[in-house]
Parts: sequence; structure tokens; C-alpha cells
Amino acid sequence: MTATVHLLHARPEPIGSFLRVGHTGYRELESLIAGSRLRFRRFVFDAAYIEGQRDLLGTLRRSGCEILLDPNLAETATPGRFDSSVSALPWGNPDRPWEANDYGRSRNHATAQSIAEFALKHGVDAVLGPAHWIEVIPSP
Repeated sequence: MTATVHLLHARPEPIGSFLRVGHTGYRELESLIAGSRLRFRRFVFDAAYIEGQRDLLGTLRRSGCEILLDPNLAETATPGRFDSSVSALPWGNPDRPWEANDYGRSRNHATAQSIAEFALKHGVDAVLGPAHWIEVIPSP
């Protein structure tokens, strides 16, 4: 007895995979691209390190890859992740991580505008945005 398979819907598109370009190891990516051995077509770049990766960014853009920008917003507001690379971003604070009371109406607009200008300058296709704010609830 043989089974007959009836497809009710077209085969779904595969889920897109993204490769995060780290602040180290991106030279290996360049060599994989040069050898035509890299199969990814979507890449996420950290804003804090994108300046030093301009050659790779340009190569990927010219080959038609999709480029996303991670503006490192979590790092700008997290004491353990805040460092000189994120503090130097146009929306970063040079002195300390951002705190909840730093985000007023005018500050949020300036942050969004700075990120948008940065994204345009680097020719990215999309920007990862924060989905929510997590507040620390004080202990009783």
C-alpha cells in the first residue's frame, strides 16, 4: 500500500538566518567571502564597532546582502556592559550608563534622531530597536 501526500499549502519560505558580525573575528568573514564560502545573506553589525569594519560592510553591501544595525542601546544603559566603545556612540553618555530618569521626551527624540542619522551614514537596511524597558523593582 502506498500513501498519497496532498499538499494543502505551498511550502513555506525558510526562516531567515542572520549572522552577527562581532568585534573580533570579522577578518575571518572577509576571507570566507573572498573564497565564496559564506552562505549567509543577512548580517547584524554592532554600532560600537562598525567604523572599524567599513571594508567588510562595503563588501557585503555590494554583494547585495541585507545589513542590520544593532545600536547597542542595552549596552548604553547596563552597568556591566557599558564601556568606552558604547559611550563614544553619538547617543551614548560619555560618563556613565543611561538611567531611567535620563529618558525624557526630548532625550528620546534626540536618541532616535542620532541613531537614524548614523544608520543613513552607514547605509544599513534596518535598525534593531528595543522592545521594552525593564525596571529594577526595589526590595521592600
